[in-house]
Amino acid sequence: MNSLPPKNEIWYTTSDGCIVTPYENAKFGANIISNTYENGKGVIKFDAPITLIGAMSFSKCSTLVNVTLPEGVTEIGCGVFMKCKSLTSITIPGCVTIIRTGAFLGCSNLADITIPDSVTEIQWSAFCGCTSLENITLPNSIKSIDSALFKKCSSLKEITIPDSVEIIMGEAFEGCTGLANVTLGKGVKDIWHNAFKGCTSLTSIFIPDSVYEIREEAFAECVSLANVTLGKDITYLGDGVFKGCTSLTKITIPRSVCCIPSEAFAKCTNLKDVYMEDEGKYPAYEYGAFAENAPDFKIHVPKGCADSYEWWSGWRNYRDKGIIVEYEPENK
Repeated sequence: MNSLPPKNEIWYTTSDGCIVTPYENAKFGANIISNTYENGKGVIKFDAPITLIGAMSFSKCSTLVNVTLPEGVTEIGCGVFMKCKSLTSITIPGCVTIIRTGAFLGCSNLADITIPDSVTEIQWSAFCGCTSLENITLPNSIKSIDSALFKKCSSLKEITIPDSVEIIMGEAFEGCTGLANVTLGKGVKDIWHNAFKGCTSLTSIFIPDSVYEIREEAFAECVSLANVTLGKDITYLGDGVFKGCTSLTKITIPRSVCCIPSEAFAKCTNLKDVYMEDEGKYPAYEYGAFAENAPDFKIHVPKGCADSYEWWSGWRNYRDKGIIVEYEPENK
């Protein structure tokens, strides 16, 4: 199935050599006139060119292995291939503009997929639970990574977020335990709660200057995360943002950050050195922000600021422990 079918056909293969029957209420923008399986290929023929693959069309078709969609299809509907556990590949034509909620949810054998540049929206949970998915290229036309989009895609090894993306929504990559490399585009502004929580293979992350907000537990329990660079314009960190990152040994907090929130770096048991860049306003400090860190944990503040930090609300807890020490900022 290397070429695309005629505009009024869908091609497919199955594991048992038998036809698959679309959901009885499925909509395609045309009517089915035949569905045959001959010479190792299934062909669903319509009475006119099809324009969409409607909601739940092939959901739970457990024998479906490969699908090739024709030119002219602009929409892949909600749950279209949900829990098609034998599906290994699909060819999506370059006219599709939207992949709707849960379209490939639970397709546990889908290992590789190419999304054409025509796609401008991929809705939440579209690839959630695709545990064999190793490679995916996101188009430069999308504006957001929707909620739980790749949640529990445990075989996904790397991802590049295009510059067009502004928001990475909640739980987008949560539980992607094989995800070792993440490249954030220059347009990302907001990383929502639990976005990368439990990505246990992630070793480093560079947050670009475009990001102003990283919400609650966005990188919590990333136990291999050893290197974190925060952009210079970030203002908001959520509760528990790096909680349980047990490989993290050092972090620099930009002067733009207005608060070190509750449990932000709690249970970072190897965190030894926190460098504060702020010299004047001293960011607010909330309960347990640095709980259960390394025994020789130190908070480094700019030269001449130790006394001020030690008397500022929250920071004064470290006053008598010798934890706050001064350093000479490189760019002072």
